[in-house]
Amino acid sequence: LRLHPPVFTNCRNLVKDVELDEYTVPSGTRVYIPVVQIHTDERNFGKRAKEFLPERWVRWEEERKCWVKRDYAREEQESQQTRERGKQGFTQDPKYIPAANPNYLFSFSDGARNCVGKRLALQESTMLLSCILRDLTVQTREGYVLQKRKKFAMAPPTEMPLRFKRREWD
Repeated sequence: LRLHPPVFTNCRNLVKDVELDEYTVPSGTRVYIPVVQIHTDERNFGKRAKEFLPERWVRWEEERKCWVKRDYAREEQESQQTRERGKQGFTQDPKYIPAANPNYLFSFSDGARNCVGKRLALQESTMLLSCILRDLTVQTREGYVLQKRKKFAMAPPTEMPLRFKRREWD
């Protein structure tokens, strides 16, 4: 949803003046929210912003042998404290993937006018994917590149050759 959001831009009419740095955007102005640009901006998602990296949101917990949700606020605070002490820390490692800030994710918009079906959509898609991936492996044809089709919202691809294969369990 971050790299391929169903709605790639959104707009709102300001109901009051908004201060942005030294600028005032007056009430009544139509403001466009470039969702795709926000989702792929390196200032929001690091040097590898255009890559699909689930590790932005979850981390492997060796002790429990499972994936757990990352706590962006806590990790950001720890990173800030490390910098204040004058230490480089693990964030300088080129392999390090910082936790994603959930405030930069606009797939379902945000605020009072966000998508009313967001929670249901996320819950249903998680359940469906977990059921599919529990029993099947999914592959695309070698060399296949997804072609995005933009209309008002993202349109499904004209083709997406997938191969499903039943998992072999030992």
